[in-house]
Amino acid sequence: MEVKNSKDILKDGRITSLSIGDSGKGKTFFAGTICKYGKPFFIDSEGGLKTVANHEFDYVDVNSWEEFTDALTWYYNNYKTAGYTHLVIDSFTRLQQYLAKGINEDGKLTQAQWGEILASMRKVIDRLTKTCPTSVHVSAMAMESRDDLTGQIKIYPNIQGAFRYDLAGYFDVVLYHDCAEKDGNQTYWIQTKGDQRITARSRLDQVKPLKKYEHNDYGVIALDNKLKEATA
Repeated sequence: MEVKNSKDILKDGRITSLSIGDSGKGKTFFAGTICKYGKPFFIDSEGGLKTVANHEFDYVDVNSWEEFTDALTWYYNNYKTAGYTHLVIDSFTRLQQYLAKGINEDGKLTQAQWGEILASMRKVIDRLTKTCPTSVHVSAMAMESRDDLTGQIKIYPNIQGAFRYDLAGYFDVVLYHDCAEKDGNQTYWIQTKGDQRITARSRLDQVKPLKKYEHNDYGVIALDNKLKEATA
């Protein structure tokens, strides 16, 4: 057993974050802005990186759960040599679909098979958020689901089963993405504080609650230097 001191928790500046939002709400654009604050490596299961092609970054396409886990292993082994500062996974919703398809091509799964999928997803997310040597940013599609305790309809990550309620709890920062027309222009924003309908929050005091129309930019949570200064 290793006894640690709480003052060391923030010294490395590593942030784990989750973006939740419908398609076209700016999640991938947000991930692309990481290029202004570090050197990200993208694991892309969506094929939607054209929206951030103006940035320069390394990425790999994955079309199965096995390719995804192989990419994770590669990243752990090569991030330091390549100088990567952030791992971006876009998106976990699509990766779950690949995992289910790998178990049964026609999508008809037993309860036991869904349990197997849930265990695999938990294992990967637990590994990422605890042991990834760099910051991690994961995206997920949004879905509405009824809270069993309150009976309210709330927006969660679009993940099968009970894991949709638990996924956000693994991350330091959970962001909700949305967009609307303002002054004749389409405006994209993020929210860092949830409410009765939206899942969003932050464990970090430095991440302030944002209002609608706040800039959709990773700089909101790019706290590496700030954390180092605060703990120096």
